[in-house]
Amino acid sequence: MSNEKITTLHLGANLGNLLTKMVGDVKKDMYMSSVETMLSEGDASLMKNDDHLIKVNGTYYLCGENDVTADDIDRRPIETLHVLTCFGIARQLVSKKSNFTRTGNFRFNKCDVNIVLGLCIDEYKVKTNIDMLYDEFDNKTFDIEYMGIKFKAVLNLIDVLPEGFCHYQVNYEDYANYRSIFLLDCGSKTWDMCKIINGRVRQPDSKDYGTLDVMKDIIKVITNENPKTKVNLTDVELMLRNGSVSVGKQTFNREDFKELIDTKSHTSLTLVNNLYKHEVESSNLIIGFGGGINLVKDSLHNMFGEMTEIKILENPEYTNAQAYYEASFQDEE
Repeated sequence: MSNEKITTLHLGANLGNLLTKMVGDVKKDMYMSSVETMLSEGDASLMKNDDHLIKVNGTYYLCGENDVTADDIDRRPIETLHVLTCFGIARQLVSKKSNFTRTGNFRFNKCDVNIVLGLCIDEYKVKTNIDMLYDEFDNKTFDIEYMGIKFKAVLNLIDVLPEGFCHYQVNYEDYANYRSIFLLDCGSKTWDMCKIINGRVRQPDSKDYGTLDVMKDIIKVITNENPKTKVNLTDVELMLRNGSVSVGKQTFNREDFKELIDTKSHTSLTLVNNLYKHEVESSNLIIGFGGGINLVKDSLHNMFGEMTEIKILENPEYTNAQAYYEASFQDEE
């Protein structure tokens, strides 16, 4: 086997409760945050061309195939976090493998990965969560097989950062003209919020206003009206993101659930306004991002658009992962 070492890969990984978002040197990617162990070599061989199948340290796994229930980082199996991270690394390499010199059997020797991981603000405040991630990810080696490529990934955990204001920290020059900013990061389980005054982060907080409840309510409506149709969180997430989704012979449209979405959004934003009324009203800019921001952006503009400027970031579901990716270069500067 060649002793060739792949150029260092950089990866920002937002190990979300519902969707895992990865940003790397080649592509952005997301998938359901679920992992299923494949015990049978025979079953795995039948799925060798399935791009959700990966082999990590001798065990086969299916990634992103099942629904998941949002859970805290300290209650999620570390095996799941390892495999999801290896999955993101492997997908990056498959996307750029034509840029590398390969041996005849597509086997690389080694890939160093500079990685930054992110936690929601509440989880980030717990030091043991950060310590756990360093123990499990820093200077760790994983043997990976994915889509015909075999290699060792050596992880270098550059940092563990909080969701929400990391975007501001790596893009602060873009906001130099704003004295007071309110950040709103809408995730599947929590909304992470903070105020930034004259470049200093104040009052970071996290609340259980996530969009997962909306998605579960939509599933209930669909199931009650179509008892023979099996709709899961993956289907609903795609519908909310893309506007529609087909399940079997039926198509479901986001507009069909507008009243439910608007009601939930208004309720959550009212709670935010009640808790952070002064912080919001005194802001020169509200920055909205996260996978759930598109659900609440209409209500956000209706409630606060007349008093302050509102900016919804492009590709908002990748905002945190993109910030982590940019932060993964910090030791090289």
